[in-house]
Amino acid sequence: MKLIRKWRSRDIPTPIPALPLAGPRDLTALTQDENRERRRGRLPVHYTGTFSLVDEIEAVLAPLAHHPEVNRYPTVVTDLTAAVHQLRLDVEKLLVLRDARRRIADLPYENRGRARDILLAAWQRPTPPVTDPGVDWADILTAHVAPITEPLRDYLDRATSPGQTSGGISISEHLEDSLRELDQTVLRLSRALDQTEQLRLARVGTAAATNAELRRLNPTRAELEALGLV
Repeated sequence: MKLIRKWRSRDIPTPIPALPLAGPRDLTALTQDENRERRRGRLPVHYTGTFSLVDEIEAVLAPLAHHPEVNRYPTVVTDLTAAVHQLRLDVEKLLVLRDARRRIADLPYENRGRARDILLAAWQRPTPPVTDPGVDWADILTAHVAPITEPLRDYLDRATSPGQTSGGISISEHLEDSLRELDQTVLRLSRALDQTEQLRLARVGTAAATNAELRRLNPTRAELEALGLV
């Protein structure tokens, strides 16, 4: 005989509450260090008025600035100087164009393009900084971007956010592209420096081992001459 168990309310399984869906991350709340890591990982970033170009350049250059053997290779400092100077030119051009838009705002529309081009052509571009591996070159490069740090901060504070520029590129995205170029230069130079230093140390080690073995064998001059070593 089949027994039918009486239904009880406690037989209903307790429902598991749904986990809240993670909303989009507020990129404006990230620290500058977090944004740097996202930029290097090809993740979207949003730079705002809290961004400091001086602090960013200092942080980006730090791995090479603290490398114990960087002063052996002057081309490293030369390439870094060119990269930082190019970044300053890129950012300063954005600032010049911003000022140009303000100046031509009251002109007839058909005259604005030429007026903007004239203002851009009249821009007094900065000269590259003079650096030398034997001095504090990282400090010099950091100081090179100091004059545009506050104007850039003001621009970022007032600029249209990424994704809201009606198909155009935001100032934050322009800055991101310029910084990524510098990232790539630093990464390339860091790898090249490490490889060159490894080869140098390997040659030094081989020479030291060879000299030690020659001292042990203590060949005569006649032996060395016969083998074409002297």
